[in-house]
Amino acid sequence: MSKRYEINITRHKDGLTKKGRFFKFIEWDSDEVGARMVEYHDTPPEDAPFSLIIDPSISGYTWLTTPIKEYLIEHYEDGELYMELRTKNSFYTLTKKLKNTEQ
Repeated sequence: MSKRYEINITRHKDGLTKKGRFFKFIEWDSDEVGARMVEYHDTPPEDAPFSLIIDPSISGYTWLTTPIKEYLIEHYEDGELYMELRTKNSFYTLTKKLKNTEQ
């Protein structure tokens, strides 16, 4: 049986929270308006502009940040991933924890 996770991303300026099942980092070919996606990553790419995307699929996504300017914190505590990141416009907190799937 595969593990199921719950992803929460919260934008600090207004408290908006989005929930998802997984996330990826998108590498961009530049950090200019109109940049094109290069590829998805499981960890932030080094020396390339990137954004964070929640639940990417062919038909869309739950949330996509603007390019990340600072990747501030990443740590695990009691099996939960905690991240802080800053974009040009916003500051976010992301958590990833194992979802309780007991019925």
